[in-house]
Amino acid sequence: MSDPTAARFFTLRLADPHSDLLLREVDSLRRAMRAARARHGLVIDAIAVLPAVLHCLWHLPQGCRHASAIGTVKSRFAQDRRLWLRDSWSHRVADPEDLQQHRDRIHLSPVLAGLCAHPQDWPHSSIHRALRDGLPVPDTAETRMVRSVPAL
Repeated sequence: MSDPTAARFFTLRLADPHSDLLLREVDSLRRAMRAARARHGLVIDAIAVLPAVLHCLWHLPQGCRHASAIGTVKSRFAQDRRLWLRDSWSHRVADPEDLQQHRDRIHLSPVLAGLCAHPQDWPHSSIHRALRDGLPVPDTAETRMVRSVPAL
């Protein structure tokens, strides 16, 4: 993951914000993500699966359109297009600092959503891989600052 500008942060939301489908069907979501990785050659840098929201940081090979990869995840997870909100929020990562900020926001998202007290307490997050790789846990004190930014 040498080129941070090849990275894309995005958020997918279920149409029903009160659903917990992504957690109930996390194995199906994992299969959909594996299919997107195989088909599009993407690398998942960071991910957090919340009950009705998916936050990801992907590195895409040159020429790969993130919308196509997102479409693969959506369609492989559920054939019902009404399940997902039509639009996703997406951001091209600008530089290494931006990459780290988005990685931290993803790992802090379960804390921000009130689902756990510490990022490492959430089982459906790449924080566990990051910790194994020696990356630090994002400072939960920073959540006060992040909470003032529009929701992910």
